[in-house]
Amino acid sequence: MRADALLAEAISSHQQGKHKEAEASYRAVLEKHPTNFTALHHLGVLALGQNKLDEAHGFITRALGLMAHPRKRTITLEMFCGQRAKRKRPPKPIGVRPGSIPGTRERSATSPSR
Repeated sequence: MRADALLAEAISSHQQGKHKEAEASYRAVLEKHPTNFTALHHLGVLALGQNKLDEAHGFITRALGLMAHPRKRTITLEMFCGQRAKRKRPPKPIGVRPGSIPGTRERSATSPSR
């Protein structure tokens, strides 16, 4: 099966709550295309939803490394850290700090959130 068809199948299974099937399809995509952002990102989201925080961290970190747009990296990182905080486990550093990406700045405690 082609990678794009596998990815479509994985996303469909994920949306239907068929997590084991989705995971298998995402991993099959990565066997053919190890740098497929969508498969990495969705595997991270899937692992996060199953409270597999270390696994989610690995997939999200790999996906972030592929992103070209600094603002999108920051948003994805903030989402991931926010989800980890909700699970009452402090986030593991993933090598990207606010302000460390060109074109972004660190927010102060008084800065309004977006």
